Amino acid sequence: MKADGRSYEYPARYRHGEANPAARLTEEQVLEIKRLLARGAGYRFLAQRYGVTPQTIGRIARGEGWRHVSEWKPSEKERDEA
Repeated sequence: MKADGRSYEYPARYRHGEANPAARLTEEQVLEIKRLLARGAGYRFLAQRYGVTPQTIGRIARGEGWRHVSEWKPSEKERDEA
């Protein structure tokens, strides 16, 4: 920590995802939004359903928002074995 009391540590200063008190979505909801986007759901539909703006849905779709939330995807080898 600097002498003026400011922190150099990025994670300690900023709260991401559900840890942010202003968050309107949970990580589970973000995963569901990502799944629905993959199936072709529209931004406006999802925004109304989850009480956020279409811009928020767009940021999730582009990986700009909630980027720390990712869904596990099986590799090709694991898919072939199943």
